[in-house]
Amino acid sequence: MQKDNSYIFFYSHLERHFMSTLIGHLYILCRKHKVLLFSYGLSKKSLNILKNKNLFKNLLIVNICKSDHNQGLLGQVKEFKDNVKIFDNCFKQYHCKTLITSSDWHSLNELYLMRKAKQKKSFRISIQESVHVDTHLRKEWFALEKRKLASNLFFSKILNKIYVFIFFFLKYVLFQIIIPLFAVRLPFFTMKTQFLWSGGSGSNQSNFHLVFSEYEKNQYIKSGVNKEKLLTIAHPFTIKESKPLFDLLFPYKFKESDSILVSMDFIYDHFYKNKNSYPKNEKTKDTISILKNLSIMFKERNILIKPHPEAIHFDTFRSIISELEEFENIEFLDPTIPIEPFYSSVDMLICLPPAFSSSLVFFKLFFPEKNAIAIDFYNEYFGDVFKNGEYGISYVTSLGSLKSIVEDKDIKKERFNYDFQNINFFLQTKK
Repeated sequence: MQKDNSYIFFYSHLERHFMSTLIGHLYILCRKHKVLLFSYGLSKKSLNILKNKNLFKNLLIVNICKSDHNQGLLGQVKEFKDNVKIFDNCFKQYHCKTLITSSDWHSLNELYLMRKAKQKKSFRISIQESVHVDTHLRKEWFALEKRKLASNLFFSKILNKIYVFIFFFLKYVLFQIIIPLFAVRLPFFTMKTQFLWSGGSGSNQSNFHLVFSEYEKNQYIKSGVNKEKLLTIAHPFTIKESKPLFDLLFPYKFKESDSILVSMDFIYDHFYKNKNSYPKNEKTKDTISILKNLSIMFKERNILIKPHPEAIHFDTFRSIISELEEFENIEFLDPTIPIEPFYSSVDMLICLPPAFSSSLVFFKLFFPEKNAIAIDFYNEYFGDVFKNGEYGISYVTSLGSLKSIVEDKDIKKERFNYDFQNINFFLQTKK
């Protein structure tokens, strides 16, 4: 009897997104399908979980290259060149009945896999892995970050737009034309790509893009994605089938307490809604002020602060810790561990500005009966992403409104209606 060599090909994407979302879809897939996973820089710990045959009995792992970006252009050319050889060999050795990636838009690897799968007439889907904000706004943010000219220069806005256009164009040429040519592959001429901050996941060669909710669907439509390609699917960790995996991924056990979890993101540059720069020293002072007020306002509760994993690289993080040492009810959690294990042990999640973190959305998806609060005290750019109460997230602009929401027992519960509850049902219906 000839051995069945039909597989679903699955691309891991970045580890933090893979472990918070995509691995759940992979787990459900492996219950019914043979899956070949392209592991892009997954850690040894993550790979050990994936090698658990009780959970992933039909999984074949293929490790692909992830270069150190400090190696520059040569390192990125080598990474892509090595990876396309691996991809080509896998398409030759196995029949790809379906390709699943986080997008058809983010990276060269995904662009190449989508193109290859289309040539093979394979079914192609992409799945949302984190919160998506209208790409036009993200591009604007990116342009603000790259602003180099002083705001009081004559024609500075025009000159800055020219500079940003050249920056985007050169990045597009580098990644989508030069690197593929060096790898002896055809360039990617699509103009809907992250390298130009144009379009969004689902814009290119995927047949469908699966998203968290109707709200996210609207964000993708604003970004230029065809609405006919967008369907909603439940986050895998909100359905019963994935509980064994969830328990394994997040084994940390914390004492149930009257605690507040605070998500503290770190980004390199900050801006007000009017696009003026928000000085880093002022941002640090304001963050410390918010945390001190939280400690005093909720002095009978524990304030658990979960910094972003990259926080350890910021001097401001250390200064914030030193300023708050005297507050006994404040505890800084290890930035390198996931935030999800803490969800079940706290009463609420508060996200410091600018509050557009995936943590708020996942918290509300997992625990709709708990309070999720987005703070926008200083009128920050992107600070009002959840101002209309999406997902049942409360948006606050003052300490007074924060306190009243915390004390209000009538918690916002968003009702979600999904096109599909799990990935297997989607494939059964749509393929």
